[in-house]
Amino acid sequence: MPWRKYHTIWFVMAFGWVALYVVRMGISPVLGMIMEEFHISYATAGSLFSAIFLSYTLMQVPSGYLGDRFGRRKILIISTVLWFFFSLGTALVQSFAMLVAVRFLTGFAHGAYFGNEKPTIVAFTPVEKMGQGQAVSFMGLAFGFFAFGVWPPYYALLGELAPKGIVGTTFGLANLIGFLSSWVAPFFTGWVKDTTGSFSGGMYVAAFVLAAGIILILAVKTPKAAYP
Repeated sequence: MPWRKYHTIWFVMAFGWVALYVVRMGISPVLGMIMEEFHISYATAGSLFSAIFLSYTLMQVPSGYLGDRFGRRKILIISTVLWFFFSLGTALVQSFAMLVAVRFLTGFAHGAYFGNEKPTIVAFTPVEKMGQGQAVSFMGLAFGFFAFGVWPPYYALLGELAPKGIVGTTFGLANLIGFLSSWVAPFFTGWVKDTTGSFSGGMYVAAFVLAAGIILILAVKTPKAAYP
């Protein structure tokens, strides 16, 4: 198969996801040391993840709109540069409040990337290759989250259905709805641990939500394919 321009786009976006998740999840292995250094509880430690997902969620629709308005390439470059500097800032903080603030700002940069990366793939990829393009892109974050394997077909379908003039805004709105719970869950799970002494309660809630999601997905009627 000859190499096409859209293949390059796929892999560049995938490497972007690798960098994004190194920054986002790299704090997890040292969370215990952070808790010891700043003398914080599990619930308070969960706010580190809640902070980044809150700003990440809030940025979804604005980032999609900015990409539609000013160009996705510009927004992708700006977001990547910003999270580079915020990553450096993470290593320089002197208090837990400063760490939460830097993580919050990092979420805005990450949200700007997500809101424009998927529409960029849609813009350059032939419709019959859309699923492959989204899958290759998500290889970047599959190193940390194998469950994201369900996302490529979801974004491929969304790319087919979204009007071309507002693709970025459509993806941003979809991401906003999907990530609303992401900033609540870490704090909630930490609170459950502090209250009960076990993470089991949080796991039960996650299992229930997953089961409900599966039922809803099975109830959705898919439209006819956009191509044979």
